[in-house]
Order: sequence, then C-alpha cells, then structure tokens
Amino acid sequence: PSSDKKSILEDLKESPLSIAVAAGPFTTEDNLDYAPLNDLLEVVKENEPDILILMGPFVDERQPIVASGITLLAVDENCSEVVDMENLFRLRIIEKLKKTNG
Repeated sequence: PSSDKKSILEDLKESPLSIAVAAGPFTTEDNLDYAPLNDLLEVVKENEPDILILMGPFVDERQPIVASGITLLAVDENCSEVVDMENLFRLRIIEKLKKTNG
C-alpha cells in the first residue's frame, strides 16, 4: 500500500473509528434557515467524527414553505428571491457542508 494508506491503517489500529449519523428533515416548520442542521454541524465540528453520514430528506416536500410552491430565500436584509428545490439544496445544504469541511 502507498504511504498514505499505511498511515490511515496505522491510525485505525490506534483508535476506534467514530461515525456520526443523522436523518432529516433539517428544517423547522416556520423557515428554511436549516437551524437543526446548523446545530448538528456545530456538534460535528466539536467532536470531529471520522465519518459523517447524513440522510434526508434535506428538502422536505411537507415543510409548509416548500409545500406552498413558492420558496423565497433571503438574499440580504431587504431582498428575497424565489428558488427551485435544486438551488435551495445547493444554497442551504451544500454551502453549509463546505464551510464545515473547511
């Protein structure tokens, strides 16, 4: 094996593998700020598991704002924008995960 693989294998021998698992939805009924996901990611930052497994729904079709068919996201304090489900996922989930990883 390469030296990177050897290093990983040696690390695994020294300590148990830690895995965090969570399932959505990650929103509250009154907004699409994803506060429960934010809280989870703070715990992940603090505990630094080796693996994080997230299961959906990430964009829950039963969430009242999503179910209304008009998904407004705040662009800034004075402006909101209608977004589709793909962009909601990109803006609210992927961006948060990128910040957590960095």
